[in-house]
Formats: sequence, C-alpha cells, structure tokens
Amino acid sequence: MKQTEGYVLCLDKGSTNIKAVAFDLGGRQQKVSSERCRQWSTPAMGWIEQDMEEIWGASCRAISGIFDERIRPDNILGVGVTGQGSSIFPIDASGNPVRPGILSSDGRGAAIMDRWQESGQFERGCALSHFRFSTGSAITLTRWLKEREPENYEKMAAVLFSKDWIRYRLTGDISTDPTDACGGPWLDLDTFTYSKDFLDVFDMGDLLPKLPPLRASHAIAGQVTGEAARVTGLKAGTPVITGIHDMASFPLGVGRLGEDEMVTALGTFGFSVMHGRRGGRGPESLNYASPVPGELWRAEGDCNTGSCLDHMVAELCRMEREEAEKLGISVFQYIDERLDLERVSSLIFHPFLLGSLSDAKACGGFYGLRSWHGRADMIKAVYEGIVFSNYSNMLRMERFDRVKRLWLVGGGARSDPYGQIFADVTGLPVRVPEGGEVTARGVALGLLTALGVCGSFDAAMDLPVAVRREFVPDPGRHAQYQKKFALYARLEREMKPLWREFYRLSEELSAN
Repeated sequence: MKQTEGYVLCLDKGSTNIKAVAFDLGGRQQKVSSERCRQWSTPAMGWIEQDMEEIWGASCRAISGIFDERIRPDNILGVGVTGQGSSIFPIDASGNPVRPGILSSDGRGAAIMDRWQESGQFERGCALSHFRFSTGSAITLTRWLKEREPENYEKMAAVLFSKDWIRYRLTGDISTDPTDACGGPWLDLDTFTYSKDFLDVFDMGDLLPKLPPLRASHAIAGQVTGEAARVTGLKAGTPVITGIHDMASFPLGVGRLGEDEMVTALGTFGFSVMHGRRGGRGPESLNYASPVPGELWRAEGDCNTGSCLDHMVAELCRMEREEAEKLGISVFQYIDERLDLERVSSLIFHPFLLGSLSDAKACGGFYGLRSWHGRADMIKAVYEGIVFSNYSNMLRMERFDRVKRLWLVGGGARSDPYGQIFADVTGLPVRVPEGGEVTARGVALGLLTALGVCGSFDAAMDLPVAVRREFVPDPGRHAQYQKKFALYARLEREMKPLWREFYRLSEELSAN
C-alpha cells in the first residue's frame, strides 16, 4: 500500500554548512535546520581541509534541529544525503578517519597536475573518463596522498566522498553511487563500473581495492543504527539511501528539466548543468551520471562563487555590515538593496581567489581601477565578475546556444541582483524556484522513489515546482555586458602567464 503521510529527510553537505531539510510526500519543502561546520583549515599554501568528526557533529546537530511537534522521528520515513563531490574523506579498516578530509577547492596537487599535463597522462585520462578533472579531483588528491603521505595512503581502507562519510556514520554502510564516482573521475560511463584502465594511466591501480562498492543512488544502502539514533534523534531502523553527488542532484530539484533549459547553482562553488548526450561526451567535458536511467548531465563550473563573495564582502564591507546589524538584516541583504542594477560597472573583477578548477594558479584582481571608483563600484564589479565567471563556463558547454531559459538555485539565488545580472549578461530569462533547497529536493525525489511513493525516478520529476521570481533581460544592458565580457575574457587569457609568476613569487615569499 502506497504511503500517504509522513516526511523524508535530506542532508545537504556543503563546503561550510550542513542542512537537514524535511519534505512532504509531494516533494514540497517543509523545514530547514542548518549548522555551520568550523571554517576549513589551510595548514599550508593552497591546502583546504575539513575535520571529518566536525562534519559528523554538525550533521547530528542539523538533524536534531529538524524535529518539532509536526516533524517527529517516528514520521521520518527515510533519509538521504547529498554533498560536494571530488573531495576525499579517507577511512581506515576500523572506519576511523585517516586524516582530515581534503576539499575539491584544494590546490596541493598543482605540481602533479603540471606533470601529468606535460607527460600526456592528463589528456589520456580525460579521454577515458570523458571528464576534464582538476587539481582538486579525487584522482589528483589520492595521488598526492600516495606520494607525500604514503603511511596514510597505506592505512586508507576506503576513500569516501562527503555524502558517503555521513551515510557511513548513520548506517555503518561503506559504499558510493555512480554520480560521485563520475567525479573521481574513475567511473566507466559505458559499464558503470570502476575503470582500471583510467587508474593505470596514473599508476594508481593499487587504489582499486580502496574504492567502495557502487550502489544505485536511490537504493536502500542501510538503516539508521542505534548509536546514530542516539546522537541524532532519528528512529533506529529508518532506511537510508545511497545518496547523490550535489552536481547530479540540483538539476533534479527543479523538476523535469527541458532540453532547452540550464540550471546554475550558486553556492560556495558555481556550477551550470544541462542535459548531455551519450554520443556527445568528450575529454573536454564534465559528464556526470544521472540517477535517472539513461540520462547524462553535462556540467561546467568553478570554485569562486559564494567563496569569493564571502571573502570580498568581509574585506570591503565592514561599514555595510555594521549598518546591516543595526537594521537586523544580513550584510548581503543590505548590499542587495543598494546595488545599482541600472548601470554597468566600468571596473572588471576576476574572482579567482581560490585559483580555478582549470588553472590552480589563477589569481583574482581588479582591472581599470581609477581614483573616481569607490567601494560601491568595487562591490558591483565583484557581483559582475562572479556572474562573468559562471557565464564563461556556460559558453564552454556544447549546445549552450540552444538554451532558452536559465534556472538559478542555491544560496546565491536568494539575491535578486544576481538574478537580474545573470539575465542581463546571458540574455536569457531567469527563473528562481520556490523553497530554496533544490539540491536536497533532488535527493528527496530519490527517497520518494525508493520508498515507493513515486513509481520511478522519472515519475518523481513530474511533481510540481513553484517559481518564486522570474527575471527578464534588459536589451541595452545585455549589449553593454557583452562588450565588457569580451574584455574580461581577453584579460583572463593574457593574465595566465603572469599568474604563474605570481604563484612562484608566493611560494618563494611563503618559504621565507
């Protein structure tokens, strides 16, 4: 008999926050409980790590915060987890962390990537995986571990992704799903098994036994253990599905995505996703398996969206923060309400504060700064630069010229100025869905499928999604932004050799 009452609970592990989101059986968001992990640590230049026990502790607190008189442990029918991929979370044979997790924005593998590019291994690996991996991809990070921390590499019994670590602590199950394995990128997209040929390109064949078993994203992977129930408040025995890489989850969260639509997630990272083609995948692509049978996602993105805005607002907007506190609102709301959207800024900003996924040595910077520019000009240029960076990645995607509508999701989608600037830059109408937690909703659809509420993942995507806002491009500003973007892109090309000089200088100065 089909279940008609109750809730499903979805955890979304981002770079800085972990959210527990409850959905009803119609896929409608009901409540959010968010916990902030301690800020990632940077023990050396370019390193970005996160304590695995802190991640689990924040997950427990987020889950505990979801319960009230309406949403109770006994009417949570199932749990699912999504999270950032590519990062590695290594555990030993006892299931304990081998070392802190390494995030996908980490740059410690830059020298390894340089070596692979010079030797041709990078191109061979991309051709085999149909995935243009980066310095922060799991294959690069595990190779670094093998070379620089061999004792930890030997101790590592399994290399997990972020969602898998949380699910392991909930259930004791060690596994992953094809969507995360794509980001390794060690999944064979034809057989949906691990590719030993790919690992052998990088002399990493001994990693194969350390890769966890593969399960379908919406398969029941285990049940909440008694210990996990004690620390989270969940009911022991509650089913938990394998889960979904966030990159494959947020496109599902907007419902049935059209062939002429694209979804851009504005979180710590910024990523755009559209339907891919089985025959169109190539070595210059980011191809992700979809939990929906027969589907493939085509993605492009970078690590400089929310992370960049947070940093620049912290450095530039201390006065705005003080004024926002007096008004009882966030500094971002304060800035959004005062941005001049009618005027295109004459400043250009490169947002590559964490490097980029395609170039770990990329740097941020303002260009065209003159004496008449004030802080408001710089803040507007930061917003525009982040949108330009995302737009640049969209243009790399095959068939982007066929896109007729853009969806914005993630924390940044709450910013109306972002919505209008994206519309003006791309020339596309922009929709923002109601509810906000779209990535978690993708996992909710998997849970509704696993529990039999929906007959299939395909059917679950037909559950209705409300639209909160729609933004229409202004033709005049679109023309101005196209001229400005051309200069932005030219500066990016011509700065590449100088970024390497800056990187070498930073290494020399940090060594002194």
